[in-house]
Amino acid sequence: MIRGNFTMKKLCLEPVYSKQPPDGMAWTAYAVNDVFETSLVLTTASAASLVLHPDMPIHFTSQEKDISQLHPWLKPGAELVPERGYMLDLQRSCIILMRKREYGLNQRLILLGLFLEDAADYVATKRGYQLGHLIQSYESPVFKARFHEAAQAIQFAPLSYLTYLWKQIVQLDHRDLLRDDEAKTNYLSLLQHLFGLGQPQVDTAAMERSYRDGHAAYHTFLVDRWPYVMENYLIYSFFERFYPCSLEGGIVHNYWAFITIYKLAELILLTLSAARRDDLQLEDVYEVVAHMERLQLNPQFHATVERYIQDKEDKSLELFNALYDLNQ
Repeated sequence: MIRGNFTMKKLCLEPVYSKQPPDGMAWTAYAVNDVFETSLVLTTASAASLVLHPDMPIHFTSQEKDISQLHPWLKPGAELVPERGYMLDLQRSCIILMRKREYGLNQRLILLGLFLEDAADYVATKRGYQLGHLIQSYESPVFKARFHEAAQAIQFAPLSYLTYLWKQIVQLDHRDLLRDDEAKTNYLSLLQHLFGLGQPQVDTAAMERSYRDGHAAYHTFLVDRWPYVMENYLIYSFFERFYPCSLEGGIVHNYWAFITIYKLAELILLTLSAARRDDLQLEDVYEVVAHMERLQLNPQFHATVERYIQDKEDKSLELFNALYDLNQ
């Protein structure tokens, strides 16, 4: 638990919002040594619109705040794990990687996974103080050549992507963790309709065609229109949820939990793009973000995701093949 005198000022790191969030919105806050990290919980589309800018990158700022205002929102994170001591370096390095716009988003997520696997080894061998050198090494021509070669070896399969995410959806739905009375769209029904998921007879060829159509629609009607919104969503949710030290289980465990939840949102947005096409609105994207945020307010949501990835997270190549479509 976080303890102490909550009437003093502390340095707070937070995203820059397009305007001051109105009173009454929920926040989250974590203490990292003497720095506090605060962020708005994006449980409404209007909240998401304040920070997930469609045409410019998200930025962060630091300022002194009276932390008595943050007391109701303080969360401990996985504060007893050794990587917690390197949280600021880890977080900064991860955000740098997620901003590497010379790569597509999925390539950046592969790069992020490779970095966090290396970082876990550095922390385990008491070399956490060298994380700065590690991230610098990723700029070398030798590493870039290795990364390009590794990316070329990934064999993405749409059926693996849909199967991995659908099994997770079934588990969440079985535990009644997909219920969201505030959602304006029944996303589960849309998924079932587009892909035929959950049907007794699975038409794999039709599912693959539907994926390819949805993938093309996602890029045409969402990514190309609002080129920063998904990058900003990735970075914001990584920061807001205090990854890669949010959950017990280690850095790599946190990475795959983060990726699985992001990919669930991506699948919904892919489906919505295929269904609405040119009628897709930015508000629709913000509604999906808010939907995912509301689902995560239930601690059983994360617990279910963690159980699902537990026997898979040490098979990185299989998951890279299943989740990262590099045909962008």
